[in-house]
Amino acid sequence: MPTLRDGVLQNTIYSKTNENVRRVGAVSFYCNQAYDFEFGSDFSEFTSVFQKKIFNLQTFTSNFPAEKGRQILTLIENCHNDGTSGELKLQYQTADLETKYYNFIVTPTPMNETKCTCTMVDISEMYIHNLDAYFHRYLLDNIKDSLIAVDENGIVSYWNDGAARIFNIDKSEILGKSIDLLGSGFNIEDFRQMVANGIPFKQSDWNYKKDDQDTWVEVTTTAILGQNNTVIGVLGIAKEITELKKTQLEVSFHQNLLETLFDKNRTGILIIDENHNVIYCNSKASKRLNQWCDKNIVKGRKVDFNETGPESLYFTGFSSALQSENSNQETEYFENGQINWFKISFFSLNDIGSHRPKLAACIIENVTDLKQNEIALSDTAIRLDSFFKHAYTGMFIFNLDGELLKANPAFEKILGYNLEKQIDLNYAKISVPQDYSTEYLLLEDLKSGNLSSYEISKQFLNSEGLPTQCITEISLVRNYKDEPDYIIGIIQDVSHERELIQELWNTKNRLKLANEAAEIGIWEYDLNSEVLTWDKCMKNLYGLDDSIDDELSFETWSLYIYPDDLQETILGTTNVINGAPRMEVNFRIFKDDEIRHIQAYAVKFEQDGASKLIGLNWDITDAVKSKERILRLNSELQESEEYMRSLLERGHDAVVVLDTDFIIKDATVSTANVIGYENTECIGRVAWRLMNFPDQGKFLKDWYSMLNAPGSSFDIDIPFVHKDGREIWLETTFTNLLKHETVNGVVMNFRDATTRFKSVEQLQKAKEAAEEISKLKGSFLANMSHEIRTPLNGIMGLATLIGDETNLNSIREYASLQIQSSSRLLETVNSILEMAKLEAKSTSLNQTNHNLCELVKIGVKSFKLLAEEKGLDFRFSCDSEDLIVEIDPGVIHQVVNNVVGNAVKFTLKGFVDVHAFENLEDDQLYFNIRVQDSGIGIDPTFISKLFDAFEQESQGYSRRFEGSGLGLSITKKYIEILGGSIEVNSTKDVGSTFHIRIPVKRIDS
Repeated sequence: MPTLRDGVLQNTIYSKTNENVRRVGAVSFYCNQAYDFEFGSDFSEFTSVFQKKIFNLQTFTSNFPAEKGRQILTLIENCHNDGTSGELKLQYQTADLETKYYNFIVTPTPMNETKCTCTMVDISEMYIHNLDAYFHRYLLDNIKDSLIAVDENGIVSYWNDGAARIFNIDKSEILGKSIDLLGSGFNIEDFRQMVANGIPFKQSDWNYKKDDQDTWVEVTTTAILGQNNTVIGVLGIAKEITELKKTQLEVSFHQNLLETLFDKNRTGILIIDENHNVIYCNSKASKRLNQWCDKNIVKGRKVDFNETGPESLYFTGFSSALQSENSNQETEYFENGQINWFKISFFSLNDIGSHRPKLAACIIENVTDLKQNEIALSDTAIRLDSFFKHAYTGMFIFNLDGELLKANPAFEKILGYNLEKQIDLNYAKISVPQDYSTEYLLLEDLKSGNLSSYEISKQFLNSEGLPTQCITEISLVRNYKDEPDYIIGIIQDVSHERELIQELWNTKNRLKLANEAAEIGIWEYDLNSEVLTWDKCMKNLYGLDDSIDDELSFETWSLYIYPDDLQETILGTTNVINGAPRMEVNFRIFKDDEIRHIQAYAVKFEQDGASKLIGLNWDITDAVKSKERILRLNSELQESEEYMRSLLERGHDAVVVLDTDFIIKDATVSTANVIGYENTECIGRVAWRLMNFPDQGKFLKDWYSMLNAPGSSFDIDIPFVHKDGREIWLETTFTNLLKHETVNGVVMNFRDATTRFKSVEQLQKAKEAAEEISKLKGSFLANMSHEIRTPLNGIMGLATLIGDETNLNSIREYASLQIQSSSRLLETVNSILEMAKLEAKSTSLNQTNHNLCELVKIGVKSFKLLAEEKGLDFRFSCDSEDLIVEIDPGVIHQVVNNVVGNAVKFTLKGFVDVHAFENLEDDQLYFNIRVQDSGIGIDPTFISKLFDAFEQESQGYSRRFEGSGLGLSITKKYIEILGGSIEVNSTKDVGSTFHIRIPVKRIDS
């Protein structure tokens, strides 16, 4: 019979008469090779369990699940075949639903190879106890925090998985060894004393090195007591608090830093809580308030301001701020024999968290210099205003949107306007459209800074709508920030001089046209010599070769005249020779087998005793045919016009016809329904003056493009002044029908779209408000970044001096840590400032000629050294070493620094490959930078946010890599400024590839 396993021996009874063992709760039986069972008398103990007599293996295994039955069969087969012992746990449910547990043990039978011995041991009670022990052991081994047991000699007796993870020591390395391996002292007397004093727990922080890094652990310990309350060991629970410790140190550093910055600030800063306890007060605020209020105001002291006297200002200001109502005050203070002005601002700090007490802050600024400048500026403004009013020439001021803000009496006299009554005047509206379209580009150059001033001769529309010719000088005025502020103009009326010049030009032009007309033939007939001379154009009119002699005869001419018209033509010539003032006659000629119509004109004059006829001939064939066609279609056109007018007058849309100067020539009756004016009231009005164009430049560009293309049209939405004075929006279409025989103008179709545009306007205002908030954010970031960056540079400089001048290693190490922390903060501030400039669109490029390969090579040089220190394979190649372009080197440095720097930072092993090359696509040359690494990769769900500001894949204190999350956002904005693009492909834990494309233009070296 086999020996039973430990745990069952306590139920074994040994017989004194022989060596056989009878086991309580166990039965043995034999199984031959035919798998039949032979049972001893002991099996009767199990009949109450199996409820039947078991005769063979199949019957026996049917009491268990199929898988267990196959395992029983396998154990018995192995025992019969090769004498292998085996063991299996079985579970059986009795008829009264009681669950029983057995050990089924199979062993070879001594002295009988045809049989094996099967033993069943009832382990139900032991199995349940073992389950409880296993469960408790599992909880202890898998608890998140570490669990350590140490005996009275400091030897580790228990070490769970949590302890192995926190201390980076496996249990096989520490069990049975001294706790001193952790680097922390252990004294059993401390715990005996703890028991004696009735202290159940002791808590302390341990500091030790883990992977050469400082690590902090919070350890809670309690004594393990034996008999008589003696300490036999210590049980400890450890929890890693490294990140918490680092955060506490960093918060303490920044708090000290901010207090230092505030104390060095020239502005007084005072913060109190709702109980009037001073939370913070820098030296400037303490000095001023102690002077003015005669109080000892310092940090940690409670102070109450009186409701009267000089302290009433602070009483009301702080009271309002504690209720979240901000306010600004200005006060005068007589100091050192002169008046000083101070601006005192109160604002609430209640938005930092509802769980915090109410706080209010007071800012005290010395604004004496600003006040003095305002007074000096006021005096200057008075003198300038006097000059403006009494100037002989017209002067006016308008803002960057063209709205007239101010004009002097000379301006009002020249154009007849009164700005006090006509407050809606606009520079574009008082300009003749043709002149304004030319001047528009000059105004845009002025606003952009390409011009500081210009002079132009142009026409203004006076108060009666008539053009007035003026010489105009326009200049841009900038504010103290050197930003365009407003525009000032000076005008002089030159209408009379212009009329004289125009008349002279018209006379010269008519003479030029008469002499150089390409299609009018000139002939001359000498009455004395009877010689007829034709010029080149005359020959062309009659189809003669230019090589024919210019001297012809009347007989030659008559050969080309249509026979029926010859007599009338000769009669007209004879009459002018005999003294008629002129000859005007129409006749037909033969030209290239075609009949053409000619208009002839001639006069006689005497010069130096010679008599001559001078005549003109020109082809009027097309005019004659057109006249015939007009006569033929006149009645049809008249009927069509009446029909179309009838349709238009009954429609919902209104139609007017304009000439090229925006004067209304005709209008349908439906105009009254849309703009309030009857069609008869519209005729003769200047439509331009009723329109308020949001973008006058774009409209004029579309207008003149349409005028140069007969039959073309364009659509535009226009604000229009209704007859009752309100502004409405018109959905308008302009069509060029200047060449149309009936219309002969520009057709303007329009309908009322005010309701639709009010909705659009509301959306636009919401958009502008959001953009204004974005600008304010950018301005705040830019200002605060500057205010932080300047003292940071000072801190870093002082730390460098301290490190250089000290001989103590500890001081030198602290100075080095301070420089590292300040550099990291300075880098973050620089990134924030750069992002603010990009969002405010205040970044300007400084482009010069550079070799792009050299720029990239210089940029990656420092990262090559860093990569080699990390053991990475860093590769750089460039296929365009002779590519010289005009570009901002600082932008290329930013792009390379951020993208290549990220590749090196996020690659722990493997390689970083930087490859630069050029390619040509659709006649456009592109410079490409491809950065590939075998780093940690990017999660696909994060790629869409990769280029967003302040976004990082890992967040919080669990981050493995430092950074502000601005580098790639800044890089993308710079690349887009250059007109390029950046793309990324990445696989998590495999690596990433960034591809940058920048359009460039090669410059010959």
